[in-house]
Amino acid sequence: MQIYDIGYKIVDDDAVKPYYDHVGDSGFPLISVEDDFVLHPNEITMVDTGIQFDIPEGLELCVRSRSGMTKKHGIVVAQGVGTVDQNYRGNVFVLLYNISDLPMTINKGMKIAQGIWNELPDVVFHEVDELSETSRGSDALNSTGYYKRE
Repeated sequence: MQIYDIGYKIVDDDAVKPYYDHVGDSGFPLISVEDDFVLHPNEITMVDTGIQFDIPEGLELCVRSRSGMTKKHGIVVAQGVGTVDQNYRGNVFVLLYNISDLPMTINKGMKIAQGIWNELPDVVFHEVDELSETSRGSDALNSTGYYKRE
């Protein structure tokens, strides 16, 4: 397993340095530095974490929803998974979306999302005249149907 040395910079007095809650956790908490505010149903807002990362070449920081916030309050990361590219050096922000029918107060110091590091492969594109054959072919959404219990 490769170990990456990730530099970070705290740019807000209320920001929390990155940490993992438990050994073996995939994600680390991303924490709001915003003054308390209400996120209303069907509202999307950008929330500052007050932290910046020196992301090394070959990595991306994925911003994902926290399962507890989704289950208990209907708060998710708006775009499903956010991406912080290796060449970005600004504050990490989280786009939160309230998919519930109730308003939710987002407090300063609240864990609002989780950050997960992903390795990026080197990819080279080349144009072809024909694509390789697969059993699925060009069948689109739900092409495999639904699971049927036996």
